[in-house]
Amino acid sequence: MRLLQLRFTNINSLAGTWEIDFTNADFRRSPLFAIIGPTGSGKSTILDAVSLALYATTPRMTDTHVKFEGPDACPVMTKGEGAASAAVRFEADGRAYLSRWSRRTKRTGRLSEDEVELVAFASPEDRTGRVIASQKRLWESEIQRITRMSFPIFTRSVLLAQGAFSNFLKAADDERANLLEKITGTDLYSAVSMKIFEKNRSARDSLDMAVARLEGMQILSDEDRRALEQTVTELSLKVPAMEKASKELDEALRWRRGLDRLTCDLADRVGVEAAAKAAEAAFEPELRKAERAEQAAKPVERHEELLKTEVLFTRNKSELAEAESQLEAVRTALPDLEATLKTAATAERGAAATRDGFMPEYRRMLEADEGIRRLSHQASTAQKTAEAAFEAEKTACADLETAAARQMKAADESARLQERMTTTSADAQLETPLALLKQSAAAIEALSTRLRQEEQNADTLVGRLELGRVKTASFEAEVKAAVEAHAACQTTLEQARKTLAAMQAKSSYEATLLRMKTLTEEMALARHVETLLQQKATIEASTARMAASADPIWWEASGAPEMQGLLHRLEERLDAIEKRHPGLCTVLSTPDNTHLKSLSEERNALDKWTSDLAEGERACRAAELKEREALENKSLSAERFRKAQALLEKLEGELRHTRENRDAASKALEAEKTHAQELRSQLPDSDAELDLPALCTALEARVANRRKLEAQASQAADALTRADRTLAVCQSDAARATQAKNTAEAACGAAKKACTDAVALRAEAFGERNPEAELTAHDRALNEARARLHVAQDALSKAQANEREGTARAETLRKTSADLDAQITEKRTALAKALEDADFETIDEARGAALPAETIRACRTQMQKLVEERVRLSGEVAQLDRQVKEESAKSLTTETAEALAPKAANAATKLLAGRDELSAAKKSMAEDDRRRLEADDARREIERLRELAGQWEQLNMLLGSHDGKKFRAAAQKITFRILLKLANEAMKTMSPRYQLRTGGPSGLSLDVIDHEMGSQVRTSQNLSGGESFMVSLALALGLSRMGGRNLRVDTLFLDEGFGTLDEDTLNKALYALETLQKSSGKLIGIISHVKSIRERIDAQIVVTKRPGSGRSTLSGPGVTKIDAE
Repeated sequence: MRLLQLRFTNINSLAGTWEIDFTNADFRRSPLFAIIGPTGSGKSTILDAVSLALYATTPRMTDTHVKFEGPDACPVMTKGEGAASAAVRFEADGRAYLSRWSRRTKRTGRLSEDEVELVAFASPEDRTGRVIASQKRLWESEIQRITRMSFPIFTRSVLLAQGAFSNFLKAADDERANLLEKITGTDLYSAVSMKIFEKNRSARDSLDMAVARLEGMQILSDEDRRALEQTVTELSLKVPAMEKASKELDEALRWRRGLDRLTCDLADRVGVEAAAKAAEAAFEPELRKAERAEQAAKPVERHEELLKTEVLFTRNKSELAEAESQLEAVRTALPDLEATLKTAATAERGAAATRDGFMPEYRRMLEADEGIRRLSHQASTAQKTAEAAFEAEKTACADLETAAARQMKAADESARLQERMTTTSADAQLETPLALLKQSAAAIEALSTRLRQEEQNADTLVGRLELGRVKTASFEAEVKAAVEAHAACQTTLEQARKTLAAMQAKSSYEATLLRMKTLTEEMALARHVETLLQQKATIEASTARMAASADPIWWEASGAPEMQGLLHRLEERLDAIEKRHPGLCTVLSTPDNTHLKSLSEERNALDKWTSDLAEGERACRAAELKEREALENKSLSAERFRKAQALLEKLEGELRHTRENRDAASKALEAEKTHAQELRSQLPDSDAELDLPALCTALEARVANRRKLEAQASQAADALTRADRTLAVCQSDAARATQAKNTAEAACGAAKKACTDAVALRAEAFGERNPEAELTAHDRALNEARARLHVAQDALSKAQANEREGTARAETLRKTSADLDAQITEKRTALAKALEDADFETIDEARGAALPAETIRACRTQMQKLVEERVRLSGEVAQLDRQVKEESAKSLTTETAEALAPKAANAATKLLAGRDELSAAKKSMAEDDRRRLEADDARREIERLRELAGQWEQLNMLLGSHDGKKFRAAAQKITFRILLKLANEAMKTMSPRYQLRTGGPSGLSLDVIDHEMGSQVRTSQNLSGGESFMVSLALALGLSRMGGRNLRVDTLFLDEGFGTLDEDTLNKALYALETLQKSSGKLIGIISHVKSIRERIDAQIVVTKRPGSGRSTLSGPGVTKIDAE
């Protein structure tokens, strides 16, 4: 990571907005740059701004545990300001990023939360990017992902403060271990150590739980299993017989019930059929009434039509009276409209006559103006024509000169090419021999290539054949070795199996585990009894010493009564144990107690047996694996040997074929060379020293030159012909251009004179009158008169049309009235006939018998339904009677349904009980099978967990601990040695006098070897201030290099106390930093107020206090004060 630009606002004493461009040329020219200024001016504020922009905190805030709470929730904000921000542009992995942080005071007076943003750019040169994070949690994770640094790593890799390493240098071993863990991040090893400890304990617990689950599984004994299988067999035979009997009873019961149901249904259908016939007879009167209503429908319809016609006749008479009244009004208004039309027509004729009288004069004025415009245009056109004719004459003369020069040049070129054609006339005969020679050369080249290819193929096949023979021999040896190895693995496997079988024959694994559990309980009880016996002996001895004293007061004060009570309780506990385990206390109370020792030896023997058994099983599995691998290896070796032999035979055949092809190609090549020599001897003027390709090339060049020369001669002849033609055309064009120019000049003078004469005549005849304006006035008057005439004509036409329409409408109404009168007479006659046909005296009688059409249709529909229902029921009765006869013919039983039902239910109950019993027996067998499989799985799982627990136990013995110290201590020692190695490398560039090394039993003590004092070993406590700083600086530089192993850090700031160094040591320290910068290209900045640093380092950012304000300003390369936006 490398810093590019920094911008911040109102951070500590640096109020306002400041920007520092670290890409400035001064930073590139100078190995180091310094941030200088008096104490308290705000030099470290620049580092605070970088930290805030990247991590929203600073090293000083972290060390002092300042929280963002209370009224001073943002201690980095300049006093009296309402906002603070920091933004840094940096480069990482070839891409540029911009990270921003800010806080501000809200209107409520409280501070806002951290506002952050991270922008990514495609390249460091880009200025527009993409926002990838604006939420703080995502922003923090993205910063750590891109920089590969958390804030603690950042403070030990980029911002190196002197205080941390001074504390590290002077600390005791335990404190140094804690500081080393904090600085280098070795707390990970503590977590790993504790995780291993937890994993080991978890593995042991899992093994114990698996053993307990296996012991708790209940599996049927062999006797119970056989009895259960016998039960399943018997029930499997009984249940089918029970199913058959139950099925027969069910079928007989269903038949009896079905026959009874059919008999009942037949009786019901017969009753329903009789009811349907009665309903059909009851509906006959309604049907006759509907038929009478159908007869009355036609007279009623005729009467309705007569009434409608009479209503129309009355309405038509009313409309006829209204139409005659309107027609009379229109006829009265017609004379007035005709008079108005005559007046408008007279006015229109007067306006038209006035305009017609003006038109001859208007046309004369237009003709005069048009003649003037035409003559003016002719004069202008004649002038342009004269100018164009002059230019055309000049162009024609120039073209004539150019054509003459081109004609002479074309003639010279044609003569020169004709002369060269005569010289090279022999080359025109070379094309046919050249084609034959080229074919021969191509054939020779192809045959030569083929011959070389065949020879290369033969050489390649010979090499491959030799290699194949070597590989075949090697594969044959591998087959023999694989056979021998497989035989050896089989022998090893047999031995391992025999050994395992011998061990398993001594004792069963389950009995051994049970005995180990019993021994563990007995050993724990024996140790407990032994402890109680020891406590009893101790109390008895103390009581005896107290009883030896004759003073009763001392007896009471010494607590002897309490000890006697304790002794009594111990004896009670021992008596209880003796009752449960007779003889145990007696055996353990003897001086030569061997009981506990024998138990321990037996437990050790059992542990050894289980370990040996596990080792034997592992050896057996390993031998089986090796035997399978050897068998597979033998098969693979045999397959490779077979393939190698097949490949060898194939290569030998290919080699023979390739040699035959090579000989054939050689013969063909010699024949083609002979043919080419014959062709060459026939060529005239052929160079005998040239080879065939070169000769073909030379001949092709001669033929190509001849063709090119012929083409050039033809082109030159064509060019001469075109030049002659062009010269003649140009001569003719020049003559015509001169004549046209003279004609155009004369026409131009005449046109100008005619235009002047026409203007004078128009002024004399009409003056300045405007014909268009006068015509417009006459047209306006005529249009107004015509508009009034059109209005009068429209009014008269409309009235006349109304008269015609009224007359026609009245006539139509009269005709319609006559028609309606005739229709009334006809419909009265039709009504009388319809009444007579339907046998009704009057229309009222017909209306009384009429019914709505829906009612009539409903009656007929109802009657149809009744008939259909009767027919359907008759069919059902016939069908049921047939079914009763068919079922009766089956005669499955003579018993009634009431007698069969209990028998069928009893058979079904027995069948259900038999099935349940069989299902339960099968379920018990399946459950027992499942438990047996689970037991097998549990045993395999126990073996796996035992092996896993052993692995975790070994790892725990090496690295695990409940507090993580074991692994952490080892990692800290290694990390400390690496740190001192890198620090010594930095120290050599500053002062080869000192060398750092580890010391002390913990390996975390820091000793300094002083080579100028006879390599005397000095402790870190015995160093001067300057020496302490040099050692601290070396440690800081070493740690910076450690941080750079997994991430690239191209920026380094040192906030160190260089003031404790003398002139020579300071120069050496600066030289070490310059060497680091030159070798790594880092951007290295030093924060100091030392005068020597100001004199030594050219690139300086100066922090200057502003007197009396508590604020400071910045100046230096790349520094810019940004005005308030």
